[in-house]
Amino acid sequence: MRLDRDGGLASRDELETWNDAQIRVAMEKGAFDNLPGVGTPSRISIRNTTHSVVKQLAQREQLSMLPPSLELLRKVAKELAVIETLHDKATVRRRVAALNVAISR
Repeated sequence: MRLDRDGGLASRDELETWNDAQIRVAMEKGAFDNLPGVGTPSRISIRNTTHSVVKQLAQREQLSMLPPSLELLRKVAKELAVIETLHDKATVRRRVAALNVAISR
């Protein structure tokens, strides 16, 4: 259900006609003349979809959208790569103990 500009019910054709009339009047008054970027391509692209915006947000905020089991697997692989580069046994033991605690949760 849609309301027209007077608060009554409006059909789709009536609403579009009213919108078209508003645009035509604005064009006649020159409201669209000298807008910034006139004559240049729009910056809106197919890349600006909701999915891509959410994906960019997750990457920027370093959020994980993986299921918990896959996130744990990724964390374990990342931590094991770091542990392999360590030379101090005490540090290795602490990191492995912390990793074991994370796995047991």
